[in-house]
Amino acid sequence: MIRRPPRSTLSSSSAASDVYKRQDNNYLNVSRFIVKAPVGDLEVNVDQNMVEVSTPIPTFEDEKIKVNNFEGVKSAVGNPHFMIEVEDVDGLDLENLNTEVLNKNIFPDGVNVEIYQIISRNYIKARVYERGVGETDACGSGALCIFNYLSKTDQIENNSYVMYPGGDLNLRFENDKLYLSGEVIYL
Repeated sequence: MIRRPPRSTLSSSSAASDVYKRQDNNYLNVSRFIVKAPVGDLEVNVDQNMVEVSTPIPTFEDEKIKVNNFEGVKSAVGNPHFMIEVEDVDGLDLENLNTEVLNKNIFPDGVNVEIYQIISRNYIKARVYERGVGETDACGSGALCIFNYLSKTDQIENNSYVMYPGGDLNLRFENDKLYLSGEVIYL
């Protein structure tokens, strides 16, 4: 059974497990459907507790931006992201780093600050500080931005995982489309 939030709450950054509450709180009982999102129509396939979404391909800027001792990359997929590679995702004070990024006034409307650590050519560990929210357990749009940037700059392989504290997301390019998939877990 799948639930999707009301259209007014849909966003490109909704995690897979959040995308399926229906507006009338009834359940969908189909394995394929379209979600109308601000970034376009998203094709969704459901197989038991796994969900796969065909997503828009993020953009990113080649020029790195320095914030104190860190360098980051601007990216967007309907919402802005600032991605910073770090040596220790778990040990970094993400809230403080977010404040430093915002104090640079690079993003007047705010930004999701993503930190990531390349574990191998198929695994990336990440955390996110979402604008207006704070640190969250995962971020679908952030995973898209990180994967696209690292894939296009040949730092990782196709068919890789972005591992957030809230769960792992698999990402891959297939026939010029970007797919994000993950396990649905109801809390």
